[in-house]
Amino acid sequence: MKLNNFKAIDPKYEGKGMDRYSKLDEEVFFEFQNNTDGLKRIAEQIKKTISDSELTENLYRIGDDDEEEQLKVKEGKVIYKLHKHRERNPKLNKKKKENYLKKYRKLDCEICGFDFYEIYGELGKGFMECHHKTPLSEIEGESLTSINDLALVCANCHRMLHRELDSLSVDELKKIIKNGS
Repeated sequence: MKLNNFKAIDPKYEGKGMDRYSKLDEEVFFEFQNNTDGLKRIAEQIKKTISDSELTENLYRIGDDDEEEQLKVKEGKVIYKLHKHRERNPKLNKKKKENYLKKYRKLDCEICGFDFYEIYGELGKGFMECHHKTPLSEIEGESLTSINDLALVCANCHRMLHRELDSLSVDELKKIIKNGS
């Protein structure tokens, strides 16, 4: 998301980017826009710091259990936000699930094999998320989507598919799981 904020700030970028960036984003962008050497030095220092196992191990020891119990923050305030939302057709998701269930006699994640019904019983029956193999955010305007453009994935795999700025493909995530890295 941060990189997309920078795209919105960059006067040379011809696309749109995310226009909800902060003043600090703008300051950082313009500070390093023409200073790639400085940016590289800082990035290398960060990499060096986080690769120091002794330092990172000690970071986990910082803090006191009593402090954690005393830490209290305010949450639950109702806020209203205006978001751009890409329209999706729930009928296509339903049909994808029906076809998959008919073919495989279960509704399991196409990446890791997790089956909500198997684990949660009736509560998990029929539950599975649909993932657009080509993100709708990469498509300009309206387009036609077919059942083959969707993958059935569990919530964990769905989050992992979208974790990076450039979404992983279903096959790439399968390889990560298979190789354990």
